[in-house]
Amino acid sequence: MPHDHKRFDPQNVHRLDDPERNRYLPVDAILDTIGLTASGNVADVGAGNGYFALPIALRIGPAYKLFAVDISQEMLGHLREKLSAPDAPANVVPLLGTDVATNLPDATCALVFMASVWHEFDDHSAVLAEAARILQSGGRIAILDWRPEGMRPPGPPQDHRIPRSTVERTLTDSHWHVQKAEDINDSIYLVVAARP
Repeated sequence: MPHDHKRFDPQNVHRLDDPERNRYLPVDAILDTIGLTASGNVADVGAGNGYFALPIALRIGPAYKLFAVDISQEMLGHLREKLSAPDAPANVVPLLGTDVATNLPDATCALVFMASVWHEFDDHSAVLAEAARILQSGGRIAILDWRPEGMRPPGPPQDHRIPRSTVERTLTDSHWHVQKAEDINDSIYLVVAARP
């Protein structure tokens, strides 16, 4: 469960739709780097108002579901507004849940995606245990977060940021198999690992 002082404030939801955001969070490039294809359901944990959830849903197509998990009923409300648009993907399932209790059944997903939230979580071992539970055999986790040396704004304060090497070590210590770890740009990094 994230500390409230680290959590994104829903009152700042307008920032999440700022077109400038795509400069440091380039959705298509990130999803290409993950290698995301129409190959299974995806859980976007900490989905917020759907910045990544909607593009992921379109990419995986109508045969699969995108579970947009968020701890905030308010953020899910913003997502539901977007989903009411006529051109919105029909395969998005908003779901109230947390990093350690997603409310998804076992072995539901091919990918667990976490964007800009890893630094908010208190118990990374518990987060990984929950991710492993909801992933199918051969499933992967993709963790996108802020580089400590990256300048602000955007992103959280420097002292909340977790180095990529620490994320890799946490995954390895929990017997995940790191497949990819790279800096996307000056602001963010991506780590992709296969389920233990």
